[in-house]
Formats: sequence, C-alpha cells, structure tokens
Amino acid sequence: MNYALNWYGSVVGQSGYELLTRGLLIALDKLGVPVSLKNLDTWNRETLSQTSDITSRLKRMVSTPMIEGAPFVVMQKWWPDVPVNDNTYIYSLFETDNIPKDWIPGFRRAKKVFTFSNFNYDKWSKEIVNCCRLGFGVEDCFRYSEGKANILNQRGFTFLSVGDYTERKGFDILLDAYCEEFTINDNITLILKIHRGGFTVGHKMLLKQEIESQLLKYSNHPKVLLLMDKLYYDDLPGLYNACDCFVLATRGEGLGLPVAEAMARGMPVIVTDTGGYMDFVNEGNGLTINSIGEQIESIDYIAKCPNALNHYWRAPDKNDLKAKMRYVFENRDKAKELGEQGRKDMFDKQWNDVAVQLLKGIFYCE
Repeated sequence: MNYALNWYGSVVGQSGYELLTRGLLIALDKLGVPVSLKNLDTWNRETLSQTSDITSRLKRMVSTPMIEGAPFVVMQKWWPDVPVNDNTYIYSLFETDNIPKDWIPGFRRAKKVFTFSNFNYDKWSKEIVNCCRLGFGVEDCFRYSEGKANILNQRGFTFLSVGDYTERKGFDILLDAYCEEFTINDNITLILKIHRGGFTVGHKMLLKQEIESQLLKYSNHPKVLLLMDKLYYDDLPGLYNACDCFVLATRGEGLGLPVAEAMARGMPVIVTDTGGYMDFVNEGNGLTINSIGEQIESIDYIAKCPNALNHYWRAPDKNDLKAKMRYVFENRDKAKELGEQGRKDMFDKQWNDVAVQLLKGIFYCE
C-alpha cells in the first residue's frame, strides 16, 4: 500500500500541539511517508528554534502540493479551510473535563479522532463513537543528552517548572507553596522556565513584575530564578539535567509532554493527581498532589480560552504540594530512585512507534 497524507497543523512553536505535530511529522518523514503540510501559522505566531535537519524536512512538506486521494490529518479540530470530505482524521487534546462544544460536530464528521491520553479518551468516547487513543514519543535529545546548563545564581537543591504562565498551569499555587515551605535560609532554588504572550522585552518585563509582586508577600522567601528567553529545543535537556526535581501544580493537562521529558532525563516529578500524564506517572516514578474539581471561573482565562466556559479543572492542594516538595528535598536518595525509574519508563517512548500506530489507524481502520 502507498501511504501519503495531507496534513493541517501548526509546527513552529513550543505548545503541546506543536510538539506532538513535529514529533509525528518528522517520524513519518523518516519512514518515507509523503506529506503535504499546510502550516496553521495563525494558530500560534511564536516560533521555536529547530535543527537544520528538522527545518529542512518541514519546509519540504510545506512546499509539497496537496496529494490527490490522500487522507487529511487535522490538528485539534475541523478548521474552516479543511476540504469537506469523508476521509479526514483529527488528532486532539484538551485540558478540562469535557470536549469543547463547538468541536463536537467536526469530531463526528471525521472518520476518526485520535487523542493522546486516557484522561481525554475516557470522557470523549462517551460523546463520540469514533474516538481512539494514540501514544506519544520523547525526542532523542531528552533520552541521551547528559550535559548540564550553567545557570547563573543557582543555589543548592533545585526545583524546575516549565510552561506558559497561565492560570491553568498553577504557577500561583507553586510559588505560594514554595515560599511558605522554605525560606532564604534553605539551600534551595526554584527555577521557572516560563513565557506569556511572547518573548519580547515588554512581555518579559510585565511577567517579571507580576511574579515579583506575588513574592512581596514573603519577606524571607527562598531563591526564585526566572528563565524567560527562548531556548533552542535541543538545549532544553541541559536545563533539566541541571535541576533536581520537576514540579507542575497544573490545573489541567491533556497530555503533559514536559513531564515525560523531565522523566526521560531521570528527574523525579511532582504533579497534580489528575491529567494526561497519569497514564505514565505512578508511585514508582513520581509523586502526585491531591486535588479537587472546581468550575473554571477565571474571567481572564475564559477570555483567552472561551472553550473552557462551564468546564471543570482540578485545584491542587497547596499543603499537599508543600509536603511533597519537602519530602524530595529531605529524601534525595529516594527521589533519585524515583527519577531513575522514570528514565527507564520513558526510554522506549519513540515517535516512530506512534507514527506507525497512526498509519495503522488510518489505512487499516474498519
């Protein structure tokens, strides 16, 4: 059988969707599958530096004309400019307890909807009959890179958290928990690799001011370092290698690739007890934060993500987070054991296997 695909997706940035899209596309290209790519460049205008090999592969896909008769594979939902046809497949995820209502008609029109975790599949399969679960991969740079980043002013045991600085990621809870549990007298650092809205001087200044305002509540707070510049993607493992524990007090994750990346680098992880990453985080490789469900009421967040209106996410228990952070700080040998088990668990998460699974789901589906 001759495999070929027409693909609609965003590939230039660092969001979860873009990481998944790049991972799948590069794996398909290495398998020799022709792909015509329409980059959804209006979805996210931020770009992340890539190797010349990845850049050239993606440019070739973008320059490939639409392949007549090939299935369409579409990121997130059914976009308005996707041709109406009976051979379209959607890959998608969402961070709350439900499917956005305006996605459902497109989901039902598609031949199949692939999602990446039981967190989504268990809920979505009750709404749509054509939903199936797809795996994920971890890039080789996280599997093998051993070099450490040189981080100015880093001190002692280091927690790391990574992501877009939104309400959903729970950085507000993390900062409060960290500053209440530890003081300047502790040999410790929290590194936040964050961004919000962009990477310009203005974006970074406003975000820094907001975080410093929150820290003013704590006159004796421990060290906090903000990393707000873009990083070359292959340099990210060096940041993980320079830290001791990954923590994400998130309110919702459809998958949580940074958690998998941290585990691939041998880091113990502390994460909220509900989310897509719970498919691979367990008591043998990480610690979970107790949480309760709460309706999303943040006007600012709903303004940015209208699809979350009337949905629920999780509220991490701050006191339990404090206890888990204290535990890894004081039980470093045990924390290293958790991290080593996580490294083993992530080692075989290959994008090649996911690409093969996708092809089987498209070309051999019933």
